[in-house]
Amino acid sequence: AALDRRYTLHHLRHAYCFWLYQRTRDVLLVSTMARHSSPTVTAKYYCRPSAEDRIRAARLLDGV
Repeated sequence: AALDRRYTLHHLRHAYCFWLYQRTRDVLLVSTMARHSSPTVTAKYYCRPSAEDRIRAARLLDGV
């Protein structure tokens, strides 16, 4: 099956790094796998809360 031409290898790389971070929460691991110059670069692009994280955070406020 051919890939949609709108998607590049960079998109695949980004998706993999985001997926890896969401499952491990290990910035250093993702930084190493992506061969970024520093974990700061990785954190800037991949360390964002997921939809599930935002829902969990909102639920923490339910009892307050």
